[in-house]
Amino acid sequence: MEDSSQYAIKVEIPQIVLVKSRKTECLYLYSELINKGGSKQSLETLYYFVNRSSDFSNIKLNLISTPKGAEIFLIPNRVWMKEFDGKKWQSYGETYMDKFRVNGTTTNTFTHIDETVYVVLFKLKDDYKLRTLYTKPAQIAPEQTVTITF
Repeated sequence: MEDSSQYAIKVEIPQIVLVKSRKTECLYLYSELINKGGSKQSLETLYYFVNRSSDFSNIKLNLISTPKGAEIFLIPNRVWMKEFDGKKWQSYGETYMDKFRVNGTTTNTFTHIDETVYVVLFKLKDDYKLRTLYTKPAQIAPEQTVTITF
């Protein structure tokens, strides 16, 4: 997802990778339509290294609901303000919401996050609950928890 200043990329990292490594190499690619003259065009894929050594998110975020089984969506606050706040987001389709879904699972679970502000959206059947998470620095709180009761 792109906004005016940066990209937000959702990546699900298997736990076995997190146990063995704290960094990864990042590579991005994109395709560009190139005009070859006249009406001829070709699609060319370009590859770039952006950040050769990125830290994995270092805060463990526990997500708990009562009762268990709520779907969880983790939305950066800047995205929430731009695309959700004041809008009828409850009608957004599954395809759109999937990019914010936490690990494709339900509570009670955990994920790893970085130090930013998030809106945590819990959904149980047709009921939604929100929590704004002001993440504490990892050095102070390497494990943090958000709980909700329906």
